[in-house]
Amino acid sequence: MRVGRFDVRIFSDGLFRLDGGAMFGIVPKVLWERQKPADARNRVTMDMNCLLIRDADNVVVVETGAGPKLTDKQKEIFGIEDPPRLLDELKALGVRPDEVTLVINTHLHFDHSGGNTYRDDGRIVPTFPRASYVFQRREWEDAIAPDERTRGSYLPDDYAPLEAAGKLELIDESVEILPGVRLDRVQGHTRGTQTVRITDRDTTLFFSSDFMPDRHHLPLPWIPAFDLFPLDTLAAKKLILRRAIDERWIVGFTHDLPRFGRISEAAGKFRFDGDVLVLERDQLGSGTTKGGLGGIRHQFVDELDIRMSQLATAFWRNFEDRTGSRHDFEERGYLFIANTEEGVAQLREPMPLYERMRAAVRMVDRVEIAELVPGIRTNDVFGGRFGARDGYGDPLAALAGFAAAAQLGGASFREGIAVESLLREGDRVTGVRTAGGDIRAERVLIATGCWTAALAATAAVPVPIWPYRRSIMQSGPVPQLARIPLTIEWESGFHFRPKGAAQRFAMPNITTDGKEEKGPAGTPTTFPGEFAPLEVPASLEPWVRARAAWRHRAFADLRIVDSWSCYYEMTPDDHPIVGAVPGVAGLYIAAGFSGHGFMHAPATAQLVVEEMLDGRAHTIDIGDLSLDRFQAGRRPFKAAVL
Repeated sequence: MRVGRFDVRIFSDGLFRLDGGAMFGIVPKVLWERQKPADARNRVTMDMNCLLIRDADNVVVVETGAGPKLTDKQKEIFGIEDPPRLLDELKALGVRPDEVTLVINTHLHFDHSGGNTYRDDGRIVPTFPRASYVFQRREWEDAIAPDERTRGSYLPDDYAPLEAAGKLELIDESVEILPGVRLDRVQGHTRGTQTVRITDRDTTLFFSSDFMPDRHHLPLPWIPAFDLFPLDTLAAKKLILRRAIDERWIVGFTHDLPRFGRISEAAGKFRFDGDVLVLERDQLGSGTTKGGLGGIRHQFVDELDIRMSQLATAFWRNFEDRTGSRHDFEERGYLFIANTEEGVAQLREPMPLYERMRAAVRMVDRVEIAELVPGIRTNDVFGGRFGARDGYGDPLAALAGFAAAAQLGGASFREGIAVESLLREGDRVTGVRTAGGDIRAERVLIATGCWTAALAATAAVPVPIWPYRRSIMQSGPVPQLARIPLTIEWESGFHFRPKGAAQRFAMPNITTDGKEEKGPAGTPTTFPGEFAPLEVPASLEPWVRARAAWRHRAFADLRIVDSWSCYYEMTPDDHPIVGAVPGVAGLYIAAGFSGHGFMHAPATAQLVVEEMLDGRAHTIDIGDLSLDRFQAGRRPFKAAVL
């Protein structure tokens, strides 16, 4: 997250558990447990979030988690099962402990200051040897002389050794500790709790401290019983929430999932927007996205597909305005050509639908085909169909734009985090399990392509999605064809489209007996079935070179410079599964696009979010895309891979 000159990252030191009743104070369990399910000991699970703030001169760590010094008994009481992640997270962000120049604790409870120090051969020493440690003077006074109520929250080894090491920097009330970084005392949780506010240019990021530990404490009366001054907490919430809304602050919480968002208000209720964490097992774009051809079209035989394309295309045309990033939607059309009279009849069949939908699609003859693609062979062509509003884009460039806009909007991305299973309790999903620990969430969206079936199965949800390998090849420069439509042979499935001065080719698979295979031969008996190796079969390049040379003279001496394979994510009716999973509250799927995922991505995102937030998609009715169509035996679509 960029805040002017600052680079700000939020991450978790790990998970811990506290009594749910204590966390929600006077709020009845019947209400708070809907938001934060409790374990058998009535404890709720929370992250211990930290910030890393960097500019050209400073490396600042805010909060240090529970640290490495807790006893086994303490870990058991607080449900801490994994080692602290603070130093590993900093290392992953390129920061060594001796590079940190400033440490800020919002207060000195063990789950915020435990990583301040560590044991070194029997001595307790500062974790960050060059840093000053900053907290409120009143917090220091209360921490070194706790009373009977507060003694259990303060562990002197977390902060007392800092005085002997000469690392303390005590402040009073509100201080701009660095230009653009402000600390404000907010009495409520403790007498000396402080918040962190980072401002540069027109952007402000606010880190809440425990006077408002997570989004579930946005309602004004939802105040932890841990707070020593609850009425002061209430007064502070009223002032700070209003200011956060009016000034459009970006907000992060100490004990929520590690991400940023903004506060909004509707009908007198506060809400945390941008409440999104994206988990990617590798790197963004490293899977099927990087292998896609990038086509965007309206030429489908089902009305819902066309409506999805129209919604998506409106976004593609205004991508830069919507995301702030550049993506070139090359609106040069889709040209289908048929080599048989039967093929022409099939192309003509949906024309009444296109006319009714105003899809700007028309039938074309050989003369117009030759005008659209100068030099193309047409003596074996019986006719074609052209969509003027169709075209192609760049999946990786679009992904970069989407991700940047999402981060600016408050979404968080964590790469290299594989989801091992879904967490389900009864008829509700409660989060996901990763190698690094469980992540709790009220809603989980599975957008994992052909890997969806295996992941959904961990929550006992059968999903009929399987992988089907397709291959792409790229040529050297063919500049005379740099502005042609995406062209497809209807019968064979052979595609070509410009990519800069080069051409990209998609092709059918070739069976062992030499036949062209445009789609899967059948549905697997179990899902996801087998994953064919992502290797380009040796039989494809000779086929492509011969087919391309036949279709256009510019391809007579075609040079293939790159090739790769990727997976289509297939369903039995070649249409995606989008929306809520029946019978499992909070679980949603957007997968199974059968080769159409990129072109429909903006529409899919809008519609599935509408269903997640409002209970149903209202821009377009996506009921026919529900998973239950397979369970109920409904067949609302015509199957078609192309």
